[in-house]
Amino acid sequence: MTSIEKKLSSEAIVRFQHCDPLGHLNNSMYIDYFLNAREDQLSAHYQLDIYQHSKTEGKAWVVAAHQILYKRPVNALDKIVIESALLAYDNKSLKVKFEMKKEELVCCTMETSFVYIDLKTGRPTDHGSGLLELFEQVCLH
Repeated sequence: MTSIEKKLSSEAIVRFQHCDPLGHLNNSMYIDYFLNAREDQLSAHYQLDIYQHSKTEGKAWVVAAHQILYKRPVNALDKIVIESALLAYDNKSLKVKFEMKKEELVCCTMETSFVYIDLKTGRPTDHGSGLLELFEQVCLH
């Protein structure tokens, strides 16, 4: 398999309804922007549709933890760039790093730990060789 992009990037515009009365992106909405961007990036760059995957495989990733650092405010109608990359993985979990930038300045970073679960049992399960091969190619390590 040929080398594929490790750090993924996409653009978004901050919507007014996602902001607080001061016009700043609401702190809880950062998570939505990051996770929505990652979902779109996985589909576009790795042909990994996580919803289709959950239907066909009966397995999905769930969030175990977020660590968010807010550095600069993001405001309504700002054009932002969201970057994401796989930092680490093992047989049952992933760690993904996110950055939100406005005009090349980092506004927020987030690291998220995901656990891969069997949807029938709700218990952690193995990724399997196909996913592990993808992770080996795209992980920043």
